[in-house]
Amino acid sequence: NKVAVMYAGEIMEMGHVKEVLKEPLHPYTEGLLASFPSLRGKKEKLKGIEGFLPDLSQKYEGCIFAPRCKKAMDICSKKPTEVRMDNGTVVRCHLYGGEKND
Repeated sequence: NKVAVMYAGEIMEMGHVKEVLKEPLHPYTEGLLASFPSLRGKKEKLKGIEGFLPDLSQKYEGCIFAPRCKKAMDICSKKPTEVRMDNGTVVRCHLYGGEKND
């Protein structure tokens, strides 16, 4: 079974459910999974992703998640391409391919 993680209408990460849930690659997927409450153990305050949702009536040139991303780099002002990882997961993030800079 596969799952696609979408943010603002764009697929950020896609792969086998177990792979994506066990080892998320995209910072949005990481933040999304960290915001889920635990069903076992001590109750803790839920964690959210800082920032605001994008205005979808506007056009974005780069990664649409970049303004909220804790790992954002200058290159995130450019649209990321799909990168296929060895485990088959596809991620759209400059952390996993192409030029990197801060």
